[in-house]
Amino acid sequence: MHAYGPPPDSPPLVLLHGGGATGTAWFANAPALGARHRVYAVDILGDVGRSERAGLPLRTPRDLREWLDAALDGLGLPAAALCGHSYGGWVAAAYALHAPQRVQRLALLDPTQVFGGYRPGYLLRVLPMLLRPTERRVGAFLDWESAGTGVDEDFKRLYMLGATLQGRGRPAVGRTLDPAPLAMPE
Repeated sequence: MHAYGPPPDSPPLVLLHGGGATGTAWFANAPALGARHRVYAVDILGDVGRSERAGLPLRTPRDLREWLDAALDGLGLPAAALCGHSYGGWVAAAYALHAPQRVQRLALLDPTQVFGGYRPGYLLRVLPMLLRPTERRVGAFLDWESAGTGVDEDFKRLYMLGATLQGRGRPAVGRTLDPAPLAMPE
């Protein structure tokens, strides 16, 4: 877990990275977010990075919810704002549905399987990378997915290396979520 920003008693913001990344993926955003929040960028257990879970790997959505409960408890946070990108967005939304009293605000950046499922064309693109990741495949997928928007080279290098690490577990995923309970009251 990486902490950034003002003193720990400032409003907490927990950042959840996308699959195949680590909490360091937020390095470019931390200074701006840390101006108003105590930022905690966590490594989702079982993904790339240095975090290792003692015991069984996280395999189910319930495992992820319990892990995030434990992470917030370990930080002494009864509640926090959550921001998740891609897979981290799915984790954040699933957690908000599980424990709405612990989520002060929710920001989802290109969340996976929250507002709809995967398009078949997307699955055809991602499947080779998921089945046999290589730096070349992962880099090509990231270039395609970001549509030439100029991905930060440091992030791209980190993502390519992380996705090819041996021993990386498979992400715990569930069904497409029903985001209706998350809607803001009118």
